[in-house]
Amino acid sequence: MSNLTCGEDFNFFQPTGFRVVINSKYYKNLQFFTTRITHPGAQNSANETSFRRIGSVPMPGNTMTYSELSMDVLLDADFVAYQEMYDWMLRLVNEEQIAEQSDEPHRIPTFADIHIHALTAHNNPNITFKYIDSIPVSVGDIQFDAQNQGVDFVTFPVTFRFSYFTFVKGNNSGGVPREYRD
Repeated sequence: MSNLTCGEDFNFFQPTGFRVVINSKYYKNLQFFTTRITHPGAQNSANETSFRRIGSVPMPGNTMTYSELSMDVLLDADFVAYQEMYDWMLRLVNEEQIAEQSDEPHRIPTFADIHIHALTAHNNPNITFKYIDSIPVSVGDIQFDAQNQGVDFVTFPVTFRFSYFTFVKGNNSGGVPREYRD
């Protein structure tokens, strides 16, 4: 135990210290109004190999399976954040018709990389999780409640699937990737 030491710069992560960055041209409200994120788990399923008189022995698997990335988003009075996510999901289902009706000169990307910056106590990016090729798979329920006594702001959940994620320690691009700056 004498070799176990903690550095002077040892700090615990504060769960309120995060920032979401997606393509701000199309999803700026989701970035601003996200209140909670559930970082997904990763599983590497073990392959079972049979051995005589032992039964089965787990061997390392050859595929990674990721849970879904979940976010709770504050609902603004004009439902703009909700509409961003709903429209994105609608484009995924019916890309050709939506593109024909769009007045934009170019197509809105189907996939987006989502960056979650875990911030230090001084609000500087410390760790950046990057979820590659993300798409929304669920926009959750909105609860209207006339019996609510307080002023609780309404949130709605959004769930994403993605190809894989990476994470990088430190601030390597000023906190906002170049392709997402306005």
